[in-house]
Amino acid sequence: MTIEREKSGSAITCPKCRQQVTVPEEDEKPPLGLPVSPAPSANPAPPSSPASNFDFDPEEDEEGDYETYRRRKRRRASGGFIWRAITLAPLGVAMLCFFLPWVRYSIVIPFPRQLVGAREPIEAGFGNQSGLQVRRDRIEFEFASQSGLQVSLALASLQPALDRWTKMESEATEAKWRKSGRNPLDEWLKRSKPYMAPWLFLYPLALGFGMLITITSRPTVGSCSAVGASSMITGLLLLVQFGGFGPPAVGAFYDELAKNGNHEAALIASLVLDVQYTFWFWLAVLCIVAASVAQIVFGGLATRH
Repeated sequence: MTIEREKSGSAITCPKCRQQVTVPEEDEKPPLGLPVSPAPSANPAPPSSPASNFDFDPEEDEEGDYETYRRRKRRRASGGFIWRAITLAPLGVAMLCFFLPWVRYSIVIPFPRQLVGAREPIEAGFGNQSGLQVRRDRIEFEFASQSGLQVSLALASLQPALDRWTKMESEATEAKWRKSGRNPLDEWLKRSKPYMAPWLFLYPLALGFGMLITITSRPTVGSCSAVGASSMITGLLLLVQFGGFGPPAVGAFYDELAKNGNHEAALIASLVLDVQYTFWFWLAVLCIVAASVAQIVFGGLATRH
């Protein structure tokens, strides 16, 4: 039975047993079997609202975005996976191309077509390792190639015959230097310095930085800008070195001939020397451009969301 607070201390009749019962005061403990309604709280609790089916992100709700947090989280996760896949694939290929042949050096001897009866290019009988090819109007001899790493360190991959001859000459030269008391390593560094492009080491460093940002971040304006900047710096480095100055070995070779006064040899070398960029070089350039364009696209999508 529930009794109002105003009747505390007064006598009432129990409706069941018809006995007189005194209602206890507020501080007294009510007798067994006589429940008393509790006093109303000074700060009543607000009425409970029905459970919502939406789990809102407060920051997004203030901006008027009523997409559920879970759905938005799944969307961001899927978008991050696509961004990483599209970004890491070209950057990884461009990094791999740094260790593959970029530049090929050949000697081309032209001659009139009437001297050759063949209509199609003829491979030399020595096989592909010789680098010799007889074509309709010229003879080509590929004697060396350089990867991006070799261009940086002034190294080259020579044809087998030239490679063995170069090693023998190097051993004889080093023996003379040792007899005269000079350090062969220091002498080789002095001679190889004009042929080096040490700034090309920024190529793998910039690509590695972009790949690290891609792995550890999600597609935001800041992360896309960082990866795009690293890709553009890499592309600008290739443009300045190979599009502007060319392979450093070629310029250093002509400078060496000019210092020794071999002007006729320099002229003949310029006529017969052919420098070609390989498929791997152009693939690296294409991958860098693709990675840069991808960052522009994803950066624009990040600003909308």
